[in-house]
Amino acid sequence: MLNIKTIKNSLISDGSKDGFCFRSSCSQNLSQKKLAAEMADWNSSFTEADYLGMLSVMEKSL
Repeated sequence: MLNIKTIKNSLISDGSKDGFCFRSSCSQNLSQKKLAAEMADWNSSFTEADYLGMLSVMEKSL
């Protein structure tokens, strides 16, 4: 199961931001494609392809 929660970000560096960020955890091993599908099911503002792109960028920056 994918758990996503919104938390207050105390390190606000841009006054135009609302000061919140997301933290997530996953209680099972999922392939990146299945994780993106579950995220898209949870929040329909983004498509599965959007999430795959976001995950790809995060993976490359680590």
